[in-house]
Amino acid sequence: MYHCDFSTMKESILNKNVNFSEWYNDIIRISKIIDDRYPIKGMPVYYPNGYFAIKKILNILENELEKCGFEPYWFPILIPYDIFKRESEHIKGFESEVFYVTPSKPVEEEKEIKYILRPTSETEMYYMFSLWIRSYRDLPLLTYMTNTVYRYETKATKPLVRGREILWNEAHTAHRDLDDAEKTIKKSIEIYSKVFWDHLSVPHIWIKRPDWDKFAGADYTFAADTILPDGKFLQIGTTHLLGRNFSKAFNIIFEDEHPFIKIDKNKFEAFNENNYRYEIEIIEDKIKIRLYDNNNKESIRSYEENIEFDGNISEDNKNLINKMNNIIKNKFNENKLVNKKFVWQTSFGISMRTLSAVISIHGDNKGLILPFEISHIQIIIIPIYYSEDERSKILKYCEDVYNLLKEKYRVKIDKDDTKSPGWKFNQYELMGVPFRISIGKKELEKNTVTISIRQYDSKSKNYEVKLENLLNELDRLIIEYDKEIKERARKYFENKILKIDSLKDLENNLDKNVAFKVPFCMREECAKNIKEKYSLDVRGTDVIPEDAKNKKCIFCNTNVKYYVYVGKSY
Repeated sequence: MYHCDFSTMKESILNKNVNFSEWYNDIIRISKIIDDRYPIKGMPVYYPNGYFAIKKILNILENELEKCGFEPYWFPILIPYDIFKRESEHIKGFESEVFYVTPSKPVEEEKEIKYILRPTSETEMYYMFSLWIRSYRDLPLLTYMTNTVYRYETKATKPLVRGREILWNEAHTAHRDLDDAEKTIKKSIEIYSKVFWDHLSVPHIWIKRPDWDKFAGADYTFAADTILPDGKFLQIGTTHLLGRNFSKAFNIIFEDEHPFIKIDKNKFEAFNENNYRYEIEIIEDKIKIRLYDNNNKESIRSYEENIEFDGNISEDNKNLINKMNNIIKNKFNENKLVNKKFVWQTSFGISMRTLSAVISIHGDNKGLILPFEISHIQIIIIPIYYSEDERSKILKYCEDVYNLLKEKYRVKIDKDDTKSPGWKFNQYELMGVPFRISIGKKELEKNTVTISIRQYDSKSKNYEVKLENLLNELDRLIIEYDKEIKERARKYFENKILKIDSLKDLENNLDKNVAFKVPFCMREECAKNIKEKYSLDVRGTDVIPEDAKNKKCIFCNTNVKYYVYVGKSY
């Protein structure tokens, strides 16, 4: 456990660009984000300065989700183990991390039941989905839940990054078809990018994870990665196409209008009452149909013919659906296709890691720099006086300013007489308060205030503003403040990814605190070798992979298809 002296304020903070890890460990504690002296590893206490920011980030996300039709749900924290273990790939991914809950005196009917604290909510939610969903009219089902999940993390924990109690928001959806599920994946990326960049100014890239690193039980995973000042990737959000893996495990079945299921860009399948499977493939103007036995191993019959349609290969194309149905009915003598289908599903989530990225990217050697929207205290008012007579008049003026601002901003007056104004200036800069209003004898006499704006690694910008102009001037300065944060983050990220084509260039830049984009073969064995030799992780490709035609894997010299992100990671 990291130890920090909470009783005294440090006069200086470690240099962020020289020793980022120590700077981060220092800053999250003395800036009153967390206190990890609670005697359970990976379960810190959150101060208001930290918890408010996390809560605000999650509230922003909730608002964006609800604009897109998602609704909030709450599910229990306990999951019966027999429900949790239903999806085999999923349990492999989380089995070693679960906390088991044992009643001190279980009642007779529960003596043989094992409970776990939820490590994620797929299994408990999908148990209920199977009870709720009956018809295509029940779809799509768009849910989210802001909660805590628990994982028995045995590696070194790092506050906000890796812990045993995770504060997060997770969304879970069920859909009629693959196309609708993939539209939701795209929408989740849009929503998360809006939160990360538009609201928080955190630069990031979306990466398709390799198959060996996708979410347990998913068809594929996209992840939002940012890069911290030490050059390490930090995953701040994920979205998963779960396909029908969980719906088959939990028997989430609905009655559709037709029997055809799109399973790929140009492929459908359908089943008859004996569970024989028809596979339909459309290539340009030709349709190919294969019939498989109920073991889905041997093709019994096949047929193909030319087909005329508008090119729209989807379950919504009624003309195409009717043509497929007629061909199977006439050529295969099939009259018993079933309309019962498993739903398609997605899940996606972000956690308190997002605040870690905000702190790491925007902060400086004086402390936190927080986007105005998520700051617990947005404006601090500091009275400056040198006599009892001045004190009462200036405090009265401070109250007037406070009353003017309190309906619009989160504002506070610091009336503590035991600390000097200079100490308070440093304290609130350290805590990341964006705006400081100083009020002394001069401001009182001129009916003004002095506004100071938190600046990156430099003295605050000061503005003298007439009281009657204060609200309008603050509106302008807040826009300018957030704009500067965003522009600085943009420039920072431009230099964080190095695109190279040779192993020698990579080796020459391993100490540069950057990530890499390289031609890579995407073989898991090769990924394990570079992890062992260079401590680098293969993160994956762009969502739309960048072509690496005529390139060779820089590690094993085999043929490659794409450029791939590689680097150290948290």
